[in-house]
Amino acid sequence: MKNVGISACRLSVLIACFVSISVLFGGCSAKKSVVAVADEVPLLNNVEFFESGLAEVYGGYKGTGQDKARRQSGATRFVFVYYDDIITGQSKSRVFSVDADSVRFHDWVMMPSPRIVTLKRNGLPDVQVYLQGGKRLGVELGDSHGTTVFSGDLAGVNNDLRDAPVFTMSDSLSRMMASGMMTDREDVLDAYDKAERIWKEKLGKYCADMQRTEVGRHILYNVPAFTKASWLMGHEKELELSSPQDYDALRVAMAADDPYIMAGKWPGALVKLLAGSDLLRRLAKADDRPKTHSYKEAVMRYMERYDELVRFLGLTGMPKLAQMAVARTLCTGGLLERAGNLEDALAVVDTVASGYMPSPVVSESVREYARQIFHDEDREVRDTPEGKILKDIIARYAGKNVVLDFWGYKCHPCLAEMRNTREARVSERGNPDWVIVYVTGEDTTPREEYERIVDKYLEGDETYLLNRNDHLRLTAMFEVTEIPRKVLIGRDGKIIDSEFVFKYDESGEWSNRPR
Repeated sequence: MKNVGISACRLSVLIACFVSISVLFGGCSAKKSVVAVADEVPLLNNVEFFESGLAEVYGGYKGTGQDKARRQSGATRFVFVYYDDIITGQSKSRVFSVDADSVRFHDWVMMPSPRIVTLKRNGLPDVQVYLQGGKRLGVELGDSHGTTVFSGDLAGVNNDLRDAPVFTMSDSLSRMMASGMMTDREDVLDAYDKAERIWKEKLGKYCADMQRTEVGRHILYNVPAFTKASWLMGHEKELELSSPQDYDALRVAMAADDPYIMAGKWPGALVKLLAGSDLLRRLAKADDRPKTHSYKEAVMRYMERYDELVRFLGLTGMPKLAQMAVARTLCTGGLLERAGNLEDALAVVDTVASGYMPSPVVSESVREYARQIFHDEDREVRDTPEGKILKDIIARYAGKNVVLDFWGYKCHPCLAEMRNTREARVSERGNPDWVIVYVTGEDTTPREEYERIVDKYLEGDETYLLNRNDHLRLTAMFEVTEIPRKVLIGRDGKIIDSEFVFKYDESGEWSNRPR
């Protein structure tokens, strides 16, 4: 970096201002190691931690002027939930419909593991909340000046995270670096370290309070390491990071082995930054071997850079963060799609897993991703409430492949497809191999509209109008974000393809009818 930073006097003023703000709003540094908490509190094992399930979310918020205008115009309001899968990197979302009059919502979100997710709502600030499968969270979203109030099973941990001392210096420094106000590397790092020490001290005292939940302490004890590692990896070029000492924050974050660190806000960003980092590219050995035409060998050559990463940082084994970076490279990085077929993709996963994804949870998540993208999931339906709803629907069609078609009365593509495939569906009625079952719910399609659509487009077809809660659970189970959406269930009741798409031949007939 060019040595044209702000003066020492101006820097000291900025740090003093941050100290004053920290005293008012919190900030600190645990004197204990950020990874020592693993020895103090009983942990869930990784299998339990990554057990997926539906988190129930309910609540509401005060209406704004924009909300009142929407209500008067009859427009629908929503609360959006966003997060990413920590292992595969897939972006996830769910949309909660908000009652126009009461400004209330109630829905479920499929959580592959406990996570902090982002709630976005009309005209109001985003809110970060912690969700976990099988648990309930009530959220009364504050307005621009109000405090979010939590209730339900997850109220305690969300209160812990909401009230914890915050750290703003990372964002402030990023803005100053971007604007050219602060460009000297040593000044930048010194400012970060001084502010971090204040924050970590207060954070340590906050976490030591016995009123804190175990989950809250697990997440918060490790926040400083992940915050710093993410910030540094996001500024590799500006800070000219090169030596192992420059990456010490990354080493500390990677050495942490508490699974709950993966539930925090920062780890997902750190995995993404690590997978695409300059550091990995620099550590890739100059390869004078002849270019290989073997897909599997090319993948394994790419993975060798992770061996170099571990050696560079002075770690042993393959830390979970590194395993997740490998998984993200295979999944959202596109390597599995290049295999061309499921068999070759799974063979690559098996080869990579032994050395680079030894955690069964991580490697199996990548296998599931491969099965999804090649539309051959072969997934059991569990005996959860939503699983039982599904089993009740398909029980009538035992021995047949079932295509569930999710639709809504305002979905124009849904209605157009119903109209255009009418003749083909009639010709397939009574087929012993397969059946299409149209599913909607009272939250999406009022009964009078359901009856109108069935009479107009679906007379003689298999149709279901589920009650609001059953429909929300079922669509959450399949992470339905837009319709029409089809799910293929096999003769044995297993899920074959959760994103099934019909293909048509030249005559207009389905060319991939389940058989």
